[in-house]
Amino acid sequence: MKFKVIFKKPSHTDIVLIYPDGEKLLKKYVFGNFSYQTIEISTWVCVNPSIIWKTCKLFSKIRFNFSLKVNYFVADLIKKIYEIHLQAYIEEINPRFVITYIDDSGVFHRLNANYRKDSLFLLIIPIKKKIAHTTIIK
Repeated sequence: MKFKVIFKKPSHTDIVLIYPDGEKLLKKYVFGNFSYQTIEISTWVCVNPSIIWKTCKLFSKIRFNFSLKVNYFVADLIKKIYEIHLQAYIEEINPRFVITYIDDSGVFHRLNANYRKDSLFLLIIPIKKKIAHTTIIK
């Protein structure tokens, strides 16, 4: 897995897709003519000064649950910093929609809970099999 360092300020798009899974299908059937960009979690960090500043501002507002186990605290701290950094990056993009194809993404759900702007978070659940009509008889 390659890790990228991004220096450029993110550009505005209408849609942000978190995780590239299902990108081809979503582009074909959902996105249409909307501008979009894909963010793959845990493969990059943006060191643009505006993103770093926004990350620091968001970081100053979180509360910590201090645990006696230091190794869990450090791992949780790193995870929170990265998620706040991701939130700052998405807020800078200012999309109309934030979409994921992964239905059990904890990162996506926490972003949805903490996001401060007016973007709509959508979870698109893929249907892999045709579901037959069933009737429940009591």
